[in-house]
Amino acid sequence: MIPVPDELKAKAPEISFHWVTETGGSTELSSNLPVQATDSFETCPTLDIVLLGAYRTGFVPSASELAFVAASYETCTAFITICAGMIPAQLAGVLAGKTATAPRPIVPELKNHDPRTTWVENKRVVRDGKLWTSGALLNGQDLMREFLRTYWPELAERPVRVGGVPDRAVEYDSSDRLFA
Repeated sequence: MIPVPDELKAKAPEISFHWVTETGGSTELSSNLPVQATDSFETCPTLDIVLLGAYRTGFVPSASELAFVAASYETCTAFITICAGMIPAQLAGVLAGKTATAPRPIVPELKNHDPRTTWVENKRVVRDGKLWTSGALLNGQDLMREFLRTYWPELAERPVRVGGVPDRAVEYDSSDRLFA
């Protein structure tokens, strides 16, 4: 266990996590990892921060899932999508009229198929008001670092240093090739 100084612990916000599914109960993630939901759509409290991560290939959100995503966006303080987690948000209409990013290989297709959103290909992380979007893989860590820097700057640097996460620019540079 990594020792955390008491003065840093005192600055940490109180956080409660809610894993939400339509009916509650258990579900499986990729690699058949079982997860027990803490809430159903009906029992979930208003969420301050919503985080949508990538999901199984081929997953199609139901109408009730899209309604929950849209309603959660309306009432939250921050709405975060990482990797393909932006697809349910897009399908729910959350990204319409917003500027967003996604995994780089699919941004050109998104530009062609969804002109309601201003799609950005040259950034790992894009913030538009309370909406935060990122590309794939490590871009999610880049997003979370930027999110911490915005809301809890006194806490932001320690996890990066301890975890060895590279501190990369939000914009891709010439060494970041889309395909090698």
